[in-house]
Amino acid sequence: SVPDIADLGKARARDPIFCRKDKSLGLLCSRFIQQRSESKQKHFLVDESALKLGGRRRRLYDIINILESVGIVSSLGRNKYVWHGTA
Repeated sequence: SVPDIADLGKARARDPIFCRKDKSLGLLCSRFIQQRSESKQKHFLVDESALKLGGRRRRLYDIINILESVGIVSSLGRNKYVWHGTA
């Protein structure tokens, strides 16, 4: 038999592996800014940051594009950026 859509939603909500809040763009952005602010290295690779944060690389690029538009980061090349800070 085909499972009911409502039952699938309830099962997903109880699943400890899946939590929408843990995957939110806002939370990923906060964790990224905290990581970069605490780091002594100004240069970073997007791939490495995505691995450390446990987020998808595409989502991190969305965040970096916004931060780049307000001068917090700037691009040094493909996948490589420099952190200028939030102060």
